[in-house]
Amino acid sequence: MKPSNKTAQRTRILWQAACNGRGSRVGVPIYQQRPLSTQEQLRLSEERFRAALHGAPIVVFNQGLDLCYTWVHNPLVSDEEAEAMLGKHDRDVMEVPAEAELLTELKQSVLDTGKGLRQEVQMTMRGKPRYYNLTLEAAA
Repeated sequence: MKPSNKTAQRTRILWQAACNGRGSRVGVPIYQQRPLSTQEQLRLSEERFRAALHGAPIVVFNQGLDLCYTWVHNPLVSDEEAEAMLGKHDRDVMEVPAEAELLTELKQSVLDTGKGLRQEVQMTMRGKPRYYNLTLEAAA
């Protein structure tokens, strides 16, 4: 049944990820009859973000202007190790100093120029080299 124009103007259609039973995620419409508060919008945005990254081999992090970690999501290390990263620099948490130095140079370049970059980098974790497609953006 198609809603009237009046109803359509008041109704927001939100989409939430759900599993379709075959391992694929699909969008499911959720009808919202009232405007969301700022806190509800933030919570919903966080839920969408977590759903999008769930099970994906993607790490998202934030660092301050001093390049100390302030937030890490979906880390490749335990939650305890991720928590221990907060307030530290790459040189404090990475195994190979040269890799930490390269990452710091790349991140500082993004801060200095305001231009993001994307580059494949090697990082050693637990003694084994791993390769990552690193995307860096300066926060507004």
